[in-house]
Amino acid sequence: MLIWPVYPNIGIDNRNQYDLTRDMPGGIAGLKQMTADFHRRGVRVLFPVMPWDQGTRDEGVPNWVATARLMAEIGADGVNGDTFNGMPRAFREASDATGKPLVFEPEHFTTDEERLAWNNQSWGYWEYPFLPMVAKLKWLEPRHMVNVCNRWVHDKTDDLQYAFFKWRGL
Repeated sequence: MLIWPVYPNIGIDNRNQYDLTRDMPGGIAGLKQMTADFHRRGVRVLFPVMPWDQGTRDEGVPNWVATARLMAEIGADGVNGDTFNGMPRAFREASDATGKPLVFEPEHFTTDEERLAWNNQSWGYWEYPFLPMVAKLKWLEPRHMVNVCNRWVHDKTDDLQYAFFKWRGL
């Protein structure tokens, strides 16, 4: 489950992405409970991180530290890196330092084999050829999960077929 508290609110005042997460109904306690409820049902929980959140309140620590700390406090399982082309290693190190390692899912991810060690997931985007392809990242690391995203299409048949081949690693 990807929980997205930032849109459309960011920029309406000086609250940053972390403030908007903390301001969700029930605050941190409510988010912890929601995450625990999902976990009881075997569902993992991710939140986004936006590197472009620059004009809002400064958190006082680097983005990767603020992200890791808040996710550990909530009990979240991972981070979707909005607009990231591979999450920087600093996110992995900050996450590990909390004692609650996170899964990292950049929105874009080229075949940088070194980053594959800490970018556990990625997105498969928009248009798919007639014959489903196999993701190079999945071929290099069978545990890598490619999530299929095609927001505005009405017929999901191609997406489901593409996802089948991605998940199976064929």
